[in-house]
Amino acid sequence: MNEILLIAALVLALIFIPRINASRKSGRPGVSFYAKSRFSLSGQQRLALLASIIWLVFWAVHYEPWQREWKLFVYIGAGPVVMAWGIVWIFKGTLRKPDR
Repeated sequence: MNEILLIAALVLALIFIPRINASRKSGRPGVSFYAKSRFSLSGQQRLALLASIIWLVFWAVHYEPWQREWKLFVYIGAGPVVMAWGIVWIFKGTLRKPDR
């Protein structure tokens, strides 16, 4: 259980620390790099990201890949998540119009 909490803390840190640092550098509170850039997540993307994290945590608790069954975790836990996000990445790449 400690390992799962550590992974969750690292994911949250990767999400929130760049935003905090960017708002400090801009000099204006609440304005970050992400607010000024074109990069933003829609509600569906946020839901898909949360579902992916919950899926991985569920199968990590079930299979305990740090002790045993790491191959099953890779196939059943991480495999579908990687495939789904890969398909989304390819689909979005085909829909993007070239910058000219």
